[in-house]
Amino acid sequence: MRDPEKQSGGAVTAILANALDTGLVDAVVTVTEDPWTLKPHSMVITKSEALIGQAGSRYNWWVPLVSSLKEQ
Repeated sequence: MRDPEKQSGGAVTAILANALDTGLVDAVVTVTEDPWTLKPHSMVITKSEALIGQAGSRYNWWVPLVSSLKEQ
């Protein structure tokens, strides 16, 4: 079933969710959006359900990916 809130296809999300579920990777770093400021920020995700919940395209030219690793 297609979720109208997510991008069509979702190949990268499917590949990463499978990698998490099979233990190929322990975590992925992804980009989320602050609901109040709408600014991008990064997040370390360890469960495929959380990854799927964050699915969708975010087009930004600057994303602080390393900052989420400092929080771990």
